[in-house]
Parts: sequence; structure tokens; C-alpha cells
Amino acid sequence: MLFSFSSGSKGKENNNTFSIFVPLVLSSGNEIKIEDGTYEESLGGYRCLLEKHHYQFSLKVEGFSTEEECREFIEKLRVAISWFILKRTTGIRFPSEVSELHFFDSPLTISDGSGYKSIADRMGWSEVDGTYNADQLVIFQENLRLIRFEMGKVSAKLSYNPSGILADIDECLNLEGIDQLLEARKLQVAVDLYSAFKFETTTTGRFVKLVTVLEALLPEGEISSDALQALNLAKLAIKSHRKELAKSGAETEDIDRLLSRVGNLKYSSIGSNLENYLTEVLEMNSNLGKTEELIPKIREIYNARSSLLHSGVYDEQAIQDYLSVLSGLIPGILKSYYGIAE
Repeated sequence: MLFSFSSGSKGKENNNTFSIFVPLVLSSGNEIKIEDGTYEESLGGYRCLLEKHHYQFSLKVEGFSTEEECREFIEKLRVAISWFILKRTTGIRFPSEVSELHFFDSPLTISDGSGYKSIADRMGWSEVDGTYNADQLVIFQENLRLIRFEMGKVSAKLSYNPSGILADIDECLNLEGIDQLLEARKLQVAVDLYSAFKFETTTTGRFVKLVTVLEALLPEGEISSDALQALNLAKLAIKSHRKELAKSGAETEDIDRLLSRVGNLKYSSIGSNLENYLTEVLEMNSNLGKTEELIPKIREIYNARSSLLHSGVYDEQAIQDYLSVLSGLIPGILKSYYGIAE
């Protein structure tokens, strides 16, 4: 299929409600079976349609009073889809921004030879107001007469029951703590990276992605007070030397850059911060594994990631083993932030 088009709205004058169209692409090796192409359910208290397209799926959520209400729901939906990614340990791609609809300068009259003729007849339209693409996240009013375009791509198999998908997403939408999750920006970045890992095909790419997921979660840990005092003394010495250089007319750009780098030394090294963070997480979530076994392994893993990126040298079998450890550990860490008992 090169491209296809279908009705993208109801186009009824007496329907002024707003709807959201969310395209979803799942990582390969899966399958969603929707017998009639569309599955209807309630999602967060709104009517929802899960629809199968040529190479992707979509969620259409209906019944909003305003565009602002749609945008607020989209932010909650991002969090809820992140929960589904973690619960099913899969990957989902969907747009990060809302796209604009394309409107004709004036409503397009449907002639007998128009490619839109069959759709218009089925919907009872004589004119079309505009279009949008099936791979775009959009908000629209249902009284508009919109055509939806879809470009052809290689199909991927997907493997979930539609009722299960919507139940998982709805589970998170109804969490009392969803407002806190909306503010957890580092967590969202970590989930996005985990989802991207599911689309990665190379062993090294998958390994680096998973270690980066952990890095994204790290708080900014500072060095000890004694070390910080020593660092401040070093900075004073550097500044004094810079002042003498400036008096003599010498260039100080290298010293300025050095001062900038020294300033960042007040934070713990990533490796040390990672160990401290994971120790706390494992103590709070004993089901994730034993601290005395996992921390040394994580130390090995981080050193292997550094060696891979800085020298290009790595042990294929070791990387596979590390991937196995991370694949089991990381989903559990991310899920713990949601506080949902499985």
C-alpha cells in the first residue's frame, strides 16, 4: 500500500465535542488481534476506540469539552502509556507534540471524480474541511469534516489483547498519585529510553540504552564535606593563578575552562552515584534482588559501558550476560515509581 485515506472525524454539525487521535507504533515481534479493525472501550471515563491501521495502531479518545481538557488528558495519557510499556516490558512510539490540522482555504466540494467521493458518501458529506496524517497526534472538533491520510510501511506484528491494553492504561489513569508522576520528568525520560531500547536491534546498542536508563534516574549526589572543602581550596588557588596571568596579559581561556570543569567536581562521579542510588532502591524494594549480589555486578556493567564507549573494546558474551541482568532489574525499578501492586 502506497497510501490510503479514511474519515478522520464524524463531521456532524451538532457535535461540538473535542477528540484526541493518538498514533501508536509498538516494537516488533508482537501482535494485537482486533477482529473488526476497531475495539471500543472506556478510558479514563471517556469513550475510546483502539483501531488497527496498515502499519500502526491508534487511540481515539472522545467527549472532551475543550481543547485544554484534551491537552491535560494527553499529559496523563503519556504517563499511563509509560506504565503499559513497563508492565508489558515492550516498546511504544507515539508523537511527543500535538500537530496542527491542515485546513483548505475554503471547504473542498466533493465532485463525482474526487478520491474522497466514497468516504463523503458514506459519511453524508458534500464538502471536506481539512486533513491530518495518521502518524500525527492531533486534537479536533467532531463537527469538522476531516480526511485522515496513512502512508504505507512494512507491517510489524504486535501481540496484545485490546481489552488488556486499555485496562493497563486505565489502571494508571485512575491512580491517586498520577499528578506526582506528571512532574517526574527524569522518570519519563528513563521510560522513553527503555521504550527505545525495545526498538534497538544491536547487542551493544541495547546494552548502552539500558545503562543510560539508570543514569537518567540518578539524583545529583554531592561529594563529602571534607572533599568539598578541598575542592574549594583548589578553586581559590586556580582563581589566584588566573588573576596573576591576567595581570601579565596572558590568555586565560584555558584556565576559565578548567574552572568550569572543576566546578562540576562537587558532584559525585556517575559510577559512585549509581551505586548509592541502587543501594537505596534495593533496600526499599527487596523483591528486586540482593544488594550484595547486584551492586558488584552493576559496578562491572558500568565499567564495561565506559570501556565500550571510550575504547570500542568489549566482550560479546559478557555484554549478553549484562543485558540479562539489566533486562530483569530495570523494569522493576521503573515500575516501583508507580506504586501499583501487580
